[in-house]
Amino acid sequence: MNHTGEQKITRNAYDRLLDICSPPNIDPEERARRTWPGVVGILSCPVLFGDAFCNLYGGRFLLGGLLFSSGAIVLISVLAGRKKKDAKAYYRLTMAAIGILFLYLMGLIEVYPHHMFWSFVFPLASLYLLGRKEGLLYTIIYDLIIMILVLNQSLGMLPADYESRFKSEYLLSLFIVSLMAYCFEVIRFQYQEATKRRQASLETANQQLSQEIEKRKMMEQAATDALLELKEAESQLIQSAKLASIGELAAGVAHELNQPLMVIRATAQMTRRSQNKGALVV
Repeated sequence: MNHTGEQKITRNAYDRLLDICSPPNIDPEERARRTWPGVVGILSCPVLFGDAFCNLYGGRFLLGGLLFSSGAIVLISVLAGRKKKDAKAYYRLTMAAIGILFLYLMGLIEVYPHHMFWSFVFPLASLYLLGRKEGLLYTIIYDLIIMILVLNQSLGMLPADYESRFKSEYLLSLFIVSLMAYCFEVIRFQYQEATKRRQASLETANQQLSQEIEKRKMMEQAATDALLELKEAESQLIQSAKLASIGELAAGVAHELNQPLMVIRATAQMTRRSQNKGALVV
């Protein structure tokens, strides 16, 4: 398969992902932005449902119910949100479900220590889905809850033998991830705004160029009309000159003919007078 065929297949697959994850009547940049959450949501649903059934089968009904509920909310958000221009309501619901799930997993780190690292996903997802302002609010609330759960020994979220250094490093890592996600979202927002400004300036320039082209077309049309009028006037002048030449020629011919005719007329009159005198003498 050649390179053009591979590009065509890739493009068709990307267009199908856009159609699945976002409505066609929104801004292309917004469609592209909503594609990745949709793909991640579609891929994560089977994992959440599978893990939910495993936990339900193992007797962990609360965790299984949370996993199943989270998977159902993610699936509903992807399917229902793709038909909406503004899907933030579904994103808020998704982030609330995922936040509750991650906080519950924090309570299981004594049995499953690796579950605590799922908390790093929340800042990335909330800032990307909800934007720099609302996503930052969700992230701050979530980080504060995590901080309270980690530092407050009375809650028993972390085993007593966890060192203070580990807790500090974990909270610092969570803060750094949240800050990086926020900075990335700010940069993306500024880039998007700069792109919109460039597009607006390009549209203004295109409008001005279209107006200039229209003016030039009108000027060309006026010049063409003037040239046609000039040609018509030239044709009329040529015709008038021809008629004037014909008139002068006719006048010259008439003058030349008039002289011999006058001589003939005078001769005829003299001859007639001579004949009349001879008749009188006789």
